[in-house]
Amino acid sequence: MDSTINTEDTRTDQTIRQYNHIINGMFVNQNNTMLSIATDKGYKIYETYNFLQLSEEDDYQDLIGSLKIALTFYESHLLFLVGKEDNTTYLSSHLIVWDDIKKMKIGVIILKENIIDAYVNKEAIYLLVNSKILVFGLRKLNYLCTIRDVDHLKTNSLCISRNSNPVVVATFPSTRTNQLKVSKCIFNNFE
Repeated sequence: MDSTINTEDTRTDQTIRQYNHIINGMFVNQNNTMLSIATDKGYKIYETYNFLQLSEEDDYQDLIGSLKIALTFYESHLLFLVGKEDNTTYLSSHLIVWDDIKKMKIGVIILKENIIDAYVNKEAIYLLVNSKILVFGLRKLNYLCTIRDVDHLKTNSLCISRNSNPVVVATFPSTRTNQLKVSKCIFNNFE
């Protein structure tokens, strides 16, 4: 992937340069105010309005290594990180909850399979793995439920909404052309 992001709108025409970083993924937070970029040397975080860089250039970035996913949590200092397959520190089968202020892990979800995509909202964490979506509670990182038969999904295809406790509704592209699939998951141990 090219290491330059070009953005255009009616107010400004700006380019964010990642210098010598390869971009592995780009993500916008839940209220579209922050852009996070997963690179071969950690992550970068920007405001979406004026593209002001919010993350620091520090030694922790090199220690984190190559990331596939770097999700910001609303406008907080929390990040959800998944390493690329070649990262030996932050594995592609682990979701790391990272505190960007304290520069430390504050939680981890360890899976047997590689994480393909992730989505986080105020209630839960949704991890797309081989042919299923695993749902975890946000506060305790506890397993809640599994949504099956999603083996055709690729990265950046999750659309999750939550109706009311304890029901999760997931919408994603169907295997049939021009159709969506809606799946409901009910669980009893929501926290």
